[in-house]
Amino acid sequence: MVVDEVENMKIAVIGAGAMGALYGSKLISSGQEVVLVDVWPEHIRAINEHGLKVEEETGDRKLVSIPAQFAEEVKEKKDLLIFFTKTMHTEKALASASHFIDPQSAVLILQNGLGNVEKFAGYFAPENTFVGITTFTSQILGPGHIKAGQAGSTTIMQLKSGKDDRAAILKRVLDAAGLNCVLKEDVFPAIWEKLAFNSAMNSLTAATRLNVGQLGRSAEAKKLAFQIIEEVLGVAEAKGLVVDKDRVKGLVIKDFESNQEHKPSMLQDVLAGRRTEIESINGAAVREAEKLGLSLPATEILYRLIKIIDQALC
Repeated sequence: MVVDEVENMKIAVIGAGAMGALYGSKLISSGQEVVLVDVWPEHIRAINEHGLKVEEETGDRKLVSIPAQFAEEVKEKKDLLIFFTKTMHTEKALASASHFIDPQSAVLILQNGLGNVEKFAGYFAPENTFVGITTFTSQILGPGHIKAGQAGSTTIMQLKSGKDDRAAILKRVLDAAGLNCVLKEDVFPAIWEKLAFNSAMNSLTAATRLNVGQLGRSAEAKKLAFQIIEEVLGVAEAKGLVVDKDRVKGLVIKDFESNQEHKPSMLQDVLAGRRTEIESINGAAVREAEKLGLSLPATEILYRLIKIIDQALC
């Protein structure tokens, strides 16, 4: 059952990695009832025994008391489920969470890449389904330990308008947690813009094993990042979406200048020997382009390079 009082919402964050843990920490600190759900035993144990260690970009450190559980340990139905799992784990995560999904539960899908929304149709009604992007950044420093990056925003849309004010309630919940919610009628241009950004920055840092600042010192890296953005957003335009290539290029320059120590999630995965999300990012862009008879040479080269790394390490 979804409650009317924002401060009493029962929330499960599915995928308590860098971003899931960040969102969970902000939501519980704002008074929400939150549980982090993950599959990493050491991470769950560290959070439950010592709290979630959060290092802010300012250098401040805090310890957040928040429960963390395996999905099978969660007993109570949830008002809201926020999904941060990697796209290749979505189906398994949904199945494992099915016992705490109520018919009226809402879901907020904040995963990277394309092709996520369709997987939720069997579990949540369209009016209970929200999809979006986040521009917050975070990285895992170890079990139970994250480093938050720059503040950002959470841009979301409701798949189908309902009779209640669910969208307004969700916005209030996110805003109260400092997650800066923007409600849009169509979030898919923003999803494609983030896809273009990630196709450039995630794949280039992962392929070179350089952090954002190191990558930004290279004129060639900037040129290649811009080419990937042009390619990916060219597909979006061919699909009839109105996107802003210059804005995304500006975000890349800003990232190079002000987020220099950041290691994007794909680089974190490569350094840890984990499988990446390349299929749902660069790979998804390449497949959408092929449907339209378009070629994305730079995007595809990075896609294949990261696939080689995936196959070698995982």
